[in-house]
Amino acid sequence: MELLFDKRVGAIILAFLALTIYILLHIIFKSHDVLWSIKSFKGHWAVPLIMLMLGGFLAIAFSTYKKLNTKILITSIFFGLMSHIVYVDLVSIVNFLQNGELLTRYYGLVGTPVSISYIADILIAMTLSDLIYRYKSSDRIIQISKNYLLLSIVLILFSNVVSDMRNGAIVLLFILILGTYFFYKQSNFDYKNKSLKIFLLAIILSLPIGINLMTDHRWSTLADTFTIASETDKYTIWYEMDRWTAVESEFPKINEKERVDASNYLRLAWIFKSIDYLAKDPMGIGFGRNAFGHMIQKYEGIDSARGFHSHSSVFDLALAVGLPWILMWFLTVALILRIFYKSFKIQPNFYSIFGFILTSSFFIRSFLDSNMRDHSIQQFAIIFGIVLILDTIEKIKNSQDEKNSANQSQ
Repeated sequence: MELLFDKRVGAIILAFLALTIYILLHIIFKSHDVLWSIKSFKGHWAVPLIMLMLGGFLAIAFSTYKKLNTKILITSIFFGLMSHIVYVDLVSIVNFLQNGELLTRYYGLVGTPVSISYIADILIAMTLSDLIYRYKSSDRIIQISKNYLLLSIVLILFSNVVSDMRNGAIVLLFILILGTYFFYKQSNFDYKNKSLKIFLLAIILSLPIGINLMTDHRWSTLADTFTIASETDKYTIWYEMDRWTAVESEFPKINEKERVDASNYLRLAWIFKSIDYLAKDPMGIGFGRNAFGHMIQKYEGIDSARGFHSHSSVFDLALAVGLPWILMWFLTVALILRIFYKSFKIQPNFYSIFGFILTSSFFIRSFLDSNMRDHSIQQFAIIFGIVLILDTIEKIKNSQDEKNSANQSQ
């Protein structure tokens, strides 16, 4: 019962309620295509909210009934996600042994390379959080030994190399920085004896990033592409239907000998054009996953571009429901991060660390990829719901223990 009246849970419920009401009012009064927005709302906002609530109910069920256990819940999620990573790694290794080549951009059973990268983001946040927690406590949440936990981290990092996702490498670097910070914030951390372990872990976690920087040719021309990509009126391939399959000669030149990389150019051009559309229409065109394409149709008169998206959830949502909603979303994320960090400061536990890293890495990735849609946001929502409620339960238990201790001392 105390969980229902917890202030932080109530604050997050009110925040999501405000975001939802805003979207519904925007659909009614601002959307240029109400039916399109209603359909998008059901699939890309209502369903994730249901998954969020389902995660909360699962957390309550597993922490309430004696036959269930919250550690079993987290461990089951771990093994479920980890099965995809192991499959990708095994297929890649077998291919290397048979053909002498390491598979890249391979995604196993999940449909796209970015999907396996999203799973890797969650798993590296989960395993690193448990590793940090084990340094603070003799307890463990993921029910495997420390050696198997370290092996899991290696397998996850290897899958990052196989998926060959540049944005995945960026988020991995961000998670590494957060993980290092939480390691050093542990109150009983023995700096002298453990610093070498942190250094070695940092090197291991940095390997996929270094490999990506060395092998992904797109990094070398990224800076030179900025100016060219900003000239969206001069070049039009960014909204053409065959933009991904266009021959190299159709893309703008960096210099006399070299042309822009398609991925670099298109992603940057979409960002620049999104900013341009937001300047023209800051309140958004209507809630929908492909609001960017609707903007192209409206301002460029290109009907074939209606299904396009900007490959950035933040820009897609800004174009959909406007800058005020995006500001509300940023404040909601800040509230969530503050809750997890405050919980960590008061009484560090696995859920506060994992919740902070999970939420912040998902938020950072939303600038780089379209992760706030389809299965990726549903996957995040259910895990976030579980972690939020379990962290709240831990807070309530700690508060009750402190009260009992105070009563006994009196």
